[in-house]
Amino acid sequence: MFAEPSYIGMHLFGVLLPVFWLTRDRKIGILIPIFAAGAIAMGSGTRIILDTVVATFIWLIATINFHSRKATAGFVGALGLLGAGGLSAIIINPRLNSLATNGLLAGDGSMSARIFHMLAPMWSWKHDLSHFMFGWGAGNISNAVRTGYAGARQWYDAHGGAPSTEIDGLANPPADTFTMSIYASFITEFGLFCFLAFLLLVLAHVAVHHGWSRRNICWFILLAYLYIQFESYAFYAIPLFIWAVCTIMNRGKNNINSL
Repeated sequence: MFAEPSYIGMHLFGVLLPVFWLTRDRKIGILIPIFAAGAIAMGSGTRIILDTVVATFIWLIATINFHSRKATAGFVGALGLLGAGGLSAIIINPRLNSLATNGLLAGDGSMSARIFHMLAPMWSWKHDLSHFMFGWGAGNISNAVRTGYAGARQWYDAHGGAPSTEIDGLANPPADTFTMSIYASFITEFGLFCFLAFLLLVLAHVAVHHGWSRRNICWFILLAYLYIQFESYAFYAIPLFIWAVCTIMNRGKNNINSL
């Protein structure tokens, strides 16, 4: 049901987890960990393992009542289990083990390619301040990749990056080139100025609606993490957050502060 296994976390934790927070539907609450565990068991990429660990930690921060000693002790115990689980995953999972041993640039071909997809346009930011501030325009990521490729490739090779045909092909990128990161894509197309303006508007929106509850802050941090690698079929994760802050989250018993 997903476009690519490595994007499962964006749907589970960027969309379904917030929907569970909004609706308190136990079926969704049960679905999320079962789907995550099933995806991990079936070997659906390494991203889902990382996303599950991060999302579980943030969920605990958002949920635990730290005024209770028992709850706080349970939180500490859960952190220990998360740490042990993460360490076990690094030891057992061959791709995670390779990443931990050989680094992000050489430990896994898929990870290397994803990093370079982001690195090439970002390298062009260094040498073209006007485009960095105001963007190359929608659909023009390939121009930025072409401009930044040589410098990015030199840095990448010098730091032990693993070569691949996918990375080689970006020397002459197709028109539909993408970066695999919402931050790299947004700033490349629309510029840093627009990105900061959008971020400021979102923060102001939350502040105006008095939405800075602990769970909303954790939700926002979780989205910021998940959008590092953006999956376009889950584009509505940010709009869902913006909508919820000024509607359901602030209505009586559904107010996030009263849960």
